[in-house]
Amino acid sequence: MVTAKTFCIRGLAPVHFEELLLISPSCLHCRQTKPADRELEFAGLLRDLTQSGASPVYLCGEAERALRRWCRETARASATTIQRLHDAGHFKHARRARKDHLAKATVQLDALFTAARKRWPTGQDMPDHKREMVRRTRVQSIFEKLPQVERLTRPARAQQFLIDKDNGRGKRPVTSFHWVDRARQIVLRSALTPFANLHQSQFMLARDRSRRGPAAVREVLLTALAEHGADYQFLHFDVENFFGSISHNWLERHLGLDPAVTKHQVHLGSMMIVPTGEMATVHATHEAIREGGQWGIPQGSALSCLIAEQVMADILRSAAVFEEWPVFVWSDNVGMLVPRHRAGEIANLVRDAFAAHGAGPFNLRDAICRDVLP
Repeated sequence: MVTAKTFCIRGLAPVHFEELLLISPSCLHCRQTKPADRELEFAGLLRDLTQSGASPVYLCGEAERALRRWCRETARASATTIQRLHDAGHFKHARRARKDHLAKATVQLDALFTAARKRWPTGQDMPDHKREMVRRTRVQSIFEKLPQVERLTRPARAQQFLIDKDNGRGKRPVTSFHWVDRARQIVLRSALTPFANLHQSQFMLARDRSRRGPAAVREVLLTALAEHGADYQFLHFDVENFFGSISHNWLERHLGLDPAVTKHQVHLGSMMIVPTGEMATVHATHEAIREGGQWGIPQGSALSCLIAEQVMADILRSAAVFEEWPVFVWSDNVGMLVPRHRAGEIANLVRDAFAAHGAGPFNLRDAICRDVLP
């Protein structure tokens, strides 16, 4: 007997329509009778996806989690290989490994899983059948978009909007990317991270996780303050519009990527941004505002924080003033402990270093001076 909301399926008790979604159809992974062969099934599934264009529309929840875990572990192992080669000074082999890393389906799938979970989130308060609907939509979309992720020279698509700055000084442009473009950026970030070579004074993306973040900055700063007396001052510099002042040409020369990839996925030069509801190639946005849009990276990209940190590291290594005195850097904020009688001189040297760097020029707001308490 069938009612408007109840269905009878041969061999099963009557179920509601929503409960049908919890009944597992044939799952490619579940067909394996030997658990030891299941990793081989994932490898075969990826071959089908990348070679024959097959588009399976269903994996059970257990299979999805296992596939996601396998892709994550494989992607991390690949990135670790690049890091090991780079740290050993085998730069040519590291670049070759990076090229292979970008082409791996497991790396691309791992990025798609990460981006898709943000695009189709689920909550604990969501009914089971709705959560299953979202999960199946997410898995199907990931498989359908896998062939597109490797197309890194396609312009990234995004919407741009303004939010109030924390300090109340105007508004900040934030860019929200299409989920597939975000996956591309995640792939690129994993390939570029081993080459970042950040300065020891940078704390936001330090390789040692115990040195990351504002808390780590405070701890190191307090230690340095204890070692210096009243003859020292703390100088705090804030870079004006740091993300929006980074040179496109400099990035294309220094990142080690195909310039076409850098143009379409890293900086604002050839991205497709929708600031007012109309699709247009970016030539002049709130960030890329000088000389036909030759400056700026988007705030909101999965890549931009890493790129900005790389630029900052290059600036810190470009001038002797940053090696002479203790430096503390978090995001676009630079702090220094300097002798009181040389504070003005050092502030000018820091300002000149940022203004003269090839990735800029960068402008600094007036330095804030604070005394070091005895």
